[in-house]
Formats: sequence, C-alpha cells, structure tokens
Amino acid sequence: MYEEFRKKLLEAKNVLEKEIKDLETPPNFGDVPGPEDDTDEEVAAINQEAIAHSLKEKLANIESALGKIDKGTYGVCELCGSAIDHSLLLTTPDMRWCLLCNQKSHKHEHR
Repeated sequence: MYEEFRKKLLEAKNVLEKEIKDLETPPNFGDVPGPEDDTDEEVAAINQEAIAHSLKEKLANIESALGKIDKGTYGVCELCGSAIDHSLLLTTPDMRWCLLCNQKSHKHEHR
C-alpha cells in the first residue's frame, strides 16, 4: 500500500547518505599555503559539520518512516495518533505529525 512512499524514502536516503559522506571529507584548499588558509579551512569544516548534522537529522526521520512502513504505523501522527493527510505525505514522506499537531508545535517554537 505504501510502496510509492517507500521508494521515495529510499531514494532520499541514498542521496542523503552520499551527501553526508561527501561532507565528512575535510575541506582541502590545496598545497600552496596562503595567509588565511587555516582559517578558511576551519570555517569550511564548521559549515560542513553543521550541514552534515542537519542532513543526519533528516536521514534519521527517513529511516524512522521506513521502519513505520514495516511496522504498519506509517502515516500516523506521533503526537495525537490521527492519520496524516495523504497530500502531506506526498510532499514530505517522512512527516511525523499531522497538520494540526505540526501547527501547534510551530506556535510553541515562536513563543
């Protein structure tokens, strides 16, 4: 029943794993030393680390969604237990919450 979602999730998982692997390779600005090379490499490494962290969170959500498909709990809101709208899952297949719970969550974040 959820094979279309499994396929989308697996494709996204493969892309993220590759991106994370690429980001975990330290930046290298070549062998010719320059006055700001160390600083540039440190800044690039910090940026790569932050992006990799964000991608790892997204990957964890995707892996969780794949597990839910296997368990038969995919498409169910983690907070209230309601069904997540099919159109939401089409745009965001790793969606964890229904629209109402998602809106409530964002209201609490902005306080």
